[in-house]
Amino acid sequence: MNLGFQNEIFNKHERIIRYVLVGALNSAFGYFVFSSFLFFGLHYTLATLLGTIIGVVFNFFTTGKLVFRSMDKKHIFGFTLVYVILFFLNIILLKVLITCGMSAYLGGLVLIPVMALIGYLLQSRFTFNNVDQL
Repeated sequence: MNLGFQNEIFNKHERIIRYVLVGALNSAFGYFVFSSFLFFGLHYTLATLLGTIIGVVFNFFTTGKLVFRSMDKKHIFGFTLVYVILFFLNIILLKVLITCGMSAYLGGLVLIPVMALIGYLLQSRFTFNNVDQL
């Protein structure tokens, strides 16, 4: 077993791996908040909005510190702007899925990997100004 080769691969893609792991935590947290609001009777758009607002604060600290190694507050505007874009894109796609007969719960779950990929690309390019090649 060639551990040196495996370490080289890990180091080369370490940020993407950290993003996936932190993203799983952020997604679980965000989905919990979103589905809790749905459970308490909020419309999916309001549940998404409130979940996004709460998630932005939580995700800024986890993503900034653990993925991009930056807690510089100057990134909060760009970080928030990316989440505004993701919010509207998420609402549009969720409406399409609901119109096609999918529940808001399942639609929200299905969109997690899509939003995660788009979020990584936008955060990496525009917020933290460091693009990794996928």
